[in-house]
Amino acid sequence: MAAPPGMAASSGIAGMGGHGMSGMGGMAAASTAPGSVLVLAPGTLATVLPMVDKEFVHAHPAASVSPSFGHSPAQVIQVKQGSPGDVLLTVGAESMAEAKKDGLLAGDSTVFGRNRLEIIVPAGNRKGVHTLADLAKPGLTVVLPDESTPAGVYADRALAKAGVTVKPASKELGSPDVAQKVATGNADAGIAFVTDVKAGGSKVTGIDIPDADQVPAEYRAAVLKNAKHAAAAGMFVSFLSSPTAQQQFRQFGFLAP
Repeated sequence: MAAPPGMAASSGIAGMGGHGMSGMGGMAAASTAPGSVLVLAPGTLATVLPMVDKEFVHAHPAASVSPSFGHSPAQVIQVKQGSPGDVLLTVGAESMAEAKKDGLLAGDSTVFGRNRLEIIVPAGNRKGVHTLADLAKPGLTVVLPDESTPAGVYADRALAKAGVTVKPASKELGSPDVAQKVATGNADAGIAFVTDVKAGGSKVTGIDIPDADQVPAEYRAAVLKNAKHAAAAGMFVSFLSSPTAQQQFRQFGFLAP
């Protein structure tokens, strides 16, 4: 189960036999690097990351993974203030660039996935929302991610590219929160990442935003300079680009790096 934002959840699996993973060269050497890898990750990975963690532990039985979910900008600030962490995962290049500028990284970051925006509406789309311009219609209850979050930054940019001004009923703490509010019938429409729309299942419908108005988001990973388990952290970052991990990301709607 995924931990709620800001909470850590251990994905260690003691005594579980490993099985072969395609693209995982040097697996024997990897299994000799024990340690619980503390992974700081954005909330948009809360559904898929536990599955990736489990596959990593299958391949590296001596390691375990403890993900802690939150907002990328806030997590960078927390690390700068001394909070522990082995791996930093961010949505959007901006937060990772900030971490690099502050000297928090042990090396370069890598892109392991991408996401894109969709309009999200309740199943059935009774209000007839089909375009970004429709979000400006009078009487429509629209929710957007707050601009302090990557999803909010990208949603604002998409609306600006489309020349649309929206007065949202509320600003939510991130894309998953927007999806939740629409899924529970507390909003008529919103803008969220495709992966969060997909996680909403049959309760919601996603409406494509044209490429011309898109602001694609990239997901980056890096080992933190003060990592307590640097070797295992490095292997985890590499594993994110493996065919096994990428298959999990695809199943949850993430796009290739």
